[in-house]
Amino acid sequence: MRKFSVLLSAVLLFCVFSFSACGQHGETGKDDWTSQTGNGYSDGTVNEDGPGDGENAVDTKAITITCGNNTLEITLADTVSADAFVKRLAQSDVTVSMREYGGFEMVGGLGFSLARKDEHMTANTGDVVLYGGNNIVIFYGSNSWSYTKIGTINNVSRRELIDFFGATYDVNVIFSLKSKS
Repeated sequence: MRKFSVLLSAVLLFCVFSFSACGQHGETGKDDWTSQTGNGYSDGTVNEDGPGDGENAVDTKAITITCGNNTLEITLADTVSADAFVKRLAQSDVTVSMREYGGFEMVGGLGFSLARKDEHMTANTGDVVLYGGNNIVIFYGSNSWSYTKIGTINNVSRRELIDFFGATYDVNVIFSLKSKS
């Protein structure tokens, strides 16, 4: 009888954890593959107070994304995630393996977590958001969900973003601080 009780407890715990994990993926159905980047960064959370703090402060309003020979600029939002991402980029560029998802976005795992303050929003073409704390999403369409905004690629059309990523929809994108000219 004791073995049965232990087995039943283990099954119940498994069910509880399984159901709670399912609720975190949300309506878009992004799976755990998005947290796999293979870029060698640790899975430590970047949770800084933001630009302008400390001796090695970084003060920037934009970052660049490069895919192949193409580069675009992201105007940063005033959010905890954008600030933490800038702090991380001050250490080194971040390469993210991104994949097309749902016909409206490119998504990829950062390989580390950023501080976040998710809000329900409708993301549109050009919006760059943090999903689940460790996935970056670039929209070339629209979707409503809870994200923390990182920034926006201004004055870019859906077609231009699709062309930027290329026909494969499975690309490496390099995020870096905008060079001061």
